[in-house]
Amino acid sequence: MRTLITLPPMYCPFQHVMHPKVAQFDKDTADWLEHWELYWDEPQKRRMVRAGWGRLAALAYPTGTDALIQIASDWMAWAFAYDDEWCDEAPVTKKPEAMIMAAARMSRALESPEHPVDPTDRYSLSMQELRIRLEQHATPDQVGRVVEAQKGYFMAEMVKAACMFPSLSECVLLRLTGGGGMVFPVLRHVVAGIDIDQATYLDRRIVAMTEMAATLVVWENEFFSYAKETMRSSLDTRGHNVIDAIRREFNFDGMQALNWLNAMHDRVMGLFVRLREQLLQDATPEVARYIEALIHYQTGILEWHRIDERYRCLSADDTAPCFDGGGPADQPHDRSLEPVPIAAIQWWWRHDPARRSANSDFHPNQLVEPAREAGRIFNATQESYVHRPRAVAA
Repeated sequence: MRTLITLPPMYCPFQHVMHPKVAQFDKDTADWLEHWELYWDEPQKRRMVRAGWGRLAALAYPTGTDALIQIASDWMAWAFAYDDEWCDEAPVTKKPEAMIMAAARMSRALESPEHPVDPTDRYSLSMQELRIRLEQHATPDQVGRVVEAQKGYFMAEMVKAACMFPSLSECVLLRLTGGGGMVFPVLRHVVAGIDIDQATYLDRRIVAMTEMAATLVVWENEFFSYAKETMRSSLDTRGHNVIDAIRREFNFDGMQALNWLNAMHDRVMGLFVRLREQLLQDATPEVARYIEALIHYQTGILEWHRIDERYRCLSADDTAPCFDGGGPADQPHDRSLEPVPIAAIQWWWRHDPARRSANSDFHPNQLVEPAREAGRIFNATQESYVHRPRAVAA
């Protein structure tokens, strides 16, 4: 009999909302996946061409036009298909050089939808189709934001293909941008029709809240993936799972790592709540809508993770549950105002309304000397680059 892994409750003081047209989005995304054949064999087809994507879109994007929510549904399904076939589970994932070149090709296709970069690559072509559809319903600024986030996604997957067993901070950074981490919260305000100006969009507090919403979702994904990956002796042996990185960093067992990450999740959510309260005091209607859209995104995907068979079940052919628990909690377990001890994301706490007096200004010049010394040490340990003279013909 299978031993279920019990997941801790996750702090989320907000309620999810769902768009009613789940069945419509489900059917159209399944048809779109089959149209492009975004799978590599019959078991993967059963895993991908199924109900569930429409529910994901309806939960993560509960407001917006039908056309834009459908684009989001197809884009999210594309990301899962790409992640499976190119990054995690298909035979090509054992060939990092092929994966890196494919990601570069797809990124270029996204940048230049006027012409096929590779007329035989269904992932590049379907990505171009998504951009073309988005351009029909969104402003140029909105399209540009989504494109930049997707390019960051491709870059992170390239790095992951070549770099094994990253540190915890490196792993958190890669998870933030890889796997669609930043694409889909950015896409959220586009789908909702929130025409926020560029200066406001780049306000460091707004950037922090967007990154926090993305991080909360990808960390929740690690929780719900953990049970399945443990039971499958995960095919991903590269050490990119955040829980695996926590185990390496602190010499924890699995449950210790889960509980530590849950405490850090509480701190991030706490900061998100505090920044939201501050910003809403004098927010424009567009900023208020933007923050609400981030909440819809995060709460919707938390609910989807809890109920969708991709995470509840071992595979399309084994539908017994892998976990219990993992529900939302209205109170945090960890109430600390201290930043999480992860360098890649500590800058968020520079904007914490509860810690302003403790924040000191930073400038890179403060670290010139230790950085120079570290550079000397690094270069002293590297193999010399030898210039060999070219042979001269007699």
